[in-house]
Amino acid sequence: MTTNGPTLSWRTGTHVSARILCADLIWRTANSLQPGDEIVAFDEETVRVGNANGGRRYRPGVVTHNEVRGLDSCRVVTTADAITTSAGHRWLVRSSNVSRGPRLSLVASQNLLPGIHRVVTVGHPWEAENTRLAGWMAGVLDADGHAFAGGRHGSWVGFGQVDGAVLDLFLAECARRGWATKVIRRDWTQRKTKPLARNPRDFTDVRINGGMWESCRVLGTLRPERLFPVAARMWQGAVVGKTSGDVEVLRVEQVGERPVSVISTDSRTYVAEGLLGYTASAPHGVAHSRLSRATAAASRAARPF
Repeated sequence: MTTNGPTLSWRTGTHVSARILCADLIWRTANSLQPGDEIVAFDEETVRVGNANGGRRYRPGVVTHNEVRGLDSCRVVTTADAITTSAGHRWLVRSSNVSRGPRLSLVASQNLLPGIHRVVTVGHPWEAENTRLAGWMAGVLDADGHAFAGGRHGSWVGFGQVDGAVLDLFLAECARRGWATKVIRRDWTQRKTKPLARNPRDFTDVRINGGMWESCRVLGTLRPERLFPVAARMWQGAVVGKTSGDVEVLRVEQVGERPVSVISTDSRTYVAEGLLGYTASAPHGVAHSRLSRATAAASRAARPF
């Protein structure tokens, strides 16, 4: 049911069809989320990061409330895509005109300025593939692949393979999906292994380029059984400023009243259509009851991807 409430802190959200990034790396429409669903969130306020203050980290969040309301809305058009939100929906943005102090700030959709504001993003949403080729690629990664989370050199997904048809097809399928790869040729004669263990064929290491979120995109799309659990270790605790890009705001269009999913989470943050935003505060009388992980998992099990 669509309602209009007077509580200003409860008049923020995205269009019901906007996709929200869940903790299992599946994007679900805003109106389909239920209390207890786990999402990808980030710190509402800045926290200490290393030796410096002023950073935010990604962390799991839980949906505590979700309802549909008819709210005055804007269509925010960026260099990547467009999203419809309530006029007061707040985004985490970088400002190009800030010379001192923190460049990250919270700006409502109706106040975004083209050429000035850039919304922080994890990239465009992906979809889990359920095709023969995707299953084959997942099998290749589970058999010969590796996934590394964090550390001095960041996070990545890759695999090793001798030159031949398997390597060629995997690279071709990566290119078809727009996944940039780094190809490292290995000379078998230089390997520091026992002679009997040497494979007298050229060997190639392949890594997915683009940083942590591109690696999460690959794992979230192909969902290889052995490597997929590494994805959570990639993004949980990662510093937002170091692992996230941004997209430029091109224009903001007033579109009148639209059906908006007013979502609250225990973190008060979420990722909608790839953009980092802030959720509503629960209205008076709405309890923030956190469901157990088992209950949340049971509610998701009844739904398809």
